[in-house]
Amino acid sequence: MRILQPLCLGFGLVAAPAYAQDGGLAALTPGDTVTGQPTATTLWTQAPVELTRFSDSDVIIVSLPKDAEVTLVLADGDRYRVRRGADFGWVAADQLTGLPPTPTLDLDLSAPPL
Repeated sequence: MRILQPLCLGFGLVAAPAYAQDGGLAALTPGDTVTGQPTATTLWTQAPVELTRFSDSDVIIVSLPKDAEVTLVLADGDRYRVRRGADFGWVAADQLTGLPPTPTLDLDLSAPPL
């Protein structure tokens, strides 16, 4: 994502910075939704998922494993635009959760050595 720098408009007026990517919704900032309602920003995958280039396409950007942490960029109905590292993509909202994965314990229940 690139951040557009403020522009001097003359007479001391400065335009506010805008967020844009590929001509997307420049008026929205990360964490906003199309309706303007605030959302949680950290989510986790519930199963292996594939991030797609556009919300209505099948062009896969990257595959993520179960319990991968992502950052919510934009919520648009039942599709979420998320970021993981340098990768951005769309995923179905029902494939993500706001609950972090539970840690697993690796217990050795074998008999102690003699």
